[in-house]
Amino acid sequence: MNAYEMSDELLRDNTQLTVKAAYMLRKQADRIAELSKNVDELEEELLKTPQIKELSDEEIYQEMIKCIDSPDDGHEFRYKDFARAILKKASDK
Repeated sequence: MNAYEMSDELLRDNTQLTVKAAYMLRKQADRIAELSKNVDELEEELLKTPQIKELSDEEIYQEMIKCIDSPDDGHEFRYKDFARAILKKASDK
């Protein structure tokens, strides 16, 4: 017996306590159904997320050199640029 069937049976009893219990069961069942749908949607979204390939030490080093030698930043090493470059490189693979 599920929450909806139990609710229907309690409603047939028609006492104030059973009616309250029936509405509570229906409300909980609706919320559980809503949460289940949300979980399903999240699982689908996770399956669409591209997997990132692990970079070799050499690939990381080359990206670091590009950030250091970049004429745009005046030869200053910028950690955010390096991190972006690593993430972009990994997502390109």
